[in-house]
Amino acid sequence: MKLAANALTTILYLLAVHKDVQKKVRDEILRVLDDYLMPSVEQQKELKYMNIKQPTLMNMVINENLRLFPLVSQLPRRFNLLGLEPSKKTLAG
Repeated sequence: MKLAANALTTILYLLAVHKDVQKKVRDEILRVLDDYLMPSVEQQKELKYMNIKQPTLMNMVINENLRLFPLVSQLPRRFNLLGLEPSKKTLAG
């Protein structure tokens, strides 16, 4: 949960810094959700997964955020706990 919160925080920060991109992302989301925000229940359409996937700019923002700020920045090649190292035959898993 903490990783997702960190990713969302940096996404919101980047969108706050880049107001032009923020406006484009907002417009894109409103365009996709326009049919679902109608006041009348009869006018509302069923929200489908394919329609949610439509915002390509938002996906690009998320991917760029993960490129700039990876969730797991680096994994150590060697593990050392209290001065002990696992044998070479030890499998990670």
